[in-house]
Amino acid sequence: MIFALRKEAFAGKDFLNEMKRTYETLFSSELYNVKKALKEILTFLREHLPEESAAEIDDLRLIFSELLCNAVIHGNKQDLSKKVRVEVRVEEDGVSADISDEGPGFNFLLAIQNNSGIRPASLSNDHGRGIFLVHSLSDSLTFGKNGSVVQFYKRVTR
Repeated sequence: MIFALRKEAFAGKDFLNEMKRTYETLFSSELYNVKKALKEILTFLREHLPEESAAEIDDLRLIFSELLCNAVIHGNKQDLSKKVRVEVRVEEDGVSADISDEGPGFNFLLAIQNNSGIRPASLSNDHGRGIFLVHSLSDSLTFGKNGSVVQFYKRVTR
């Protein structure tokens, strides 16, 4: 198979620079791997964001921690044969990410409805607080494939 890049396909973009501003990983559904992936993601973000973004990086740490744990625990049920895929992009004015698992998904509309107020429906409930936190800390949060794919965007100070 021959793979060719046409210059006009990337007009106005620095293709190599765009590649450097993207981080991708795939890992099996073990909690230890969440910690490792989170460390790698934070290292990537610190390399590509200014020091003034420290508060946003703290928010991003919490967002990624919640979403990665949800994918492993609730999505893939810690089944080591199932994978979690993460793609992180540092954009001009923020950070976006796609996180997907191989689970059946969940009723994200119900989770959002139950936690749409100022605070989650129940702070003592085992489920729903993570989505509430991610929703509160991000500027955009969307779900796909019945909830097995989560996308978020967070503006970052430049």
